[in-house]
Amino acid sequence: MHRATVDAEIHRRGPARTSQAARQFEEVLLDHEHELPHPEPRIAVDVAFRMVFGTLARRVTRGKGFEMQDEISDDRLVRELEHVVVAHLLTAPGD
Repeated sequence: MHRATVDAEIHRRGPARTSQAARQFEEVLLDHEHELPHPEPRIAVDVAFRMVFGTLARRVTRGKGFEMQDEISDDRLVRELEHVVVAHLLTAPGD
């Protein structure tokens, strides 16, 4: 991610890889869209991907302690993200 700012090839390929990851994430979750209470399951899944990707991208580019007083392990961060995504996907807006 850091190199993309100075390497044109990485900058070119980055968005395609991110889109591919988003599609895979969405495919897995949208196989169960009938179980999601959100009136627009595709939007809910898209937002879930953005939360996960944004958090992990920030972690990769800035490190564990950036923006946080208390460092948490990578494993703990993943577990917490899992909790947030599940809560987001299984709660209808306005609930």
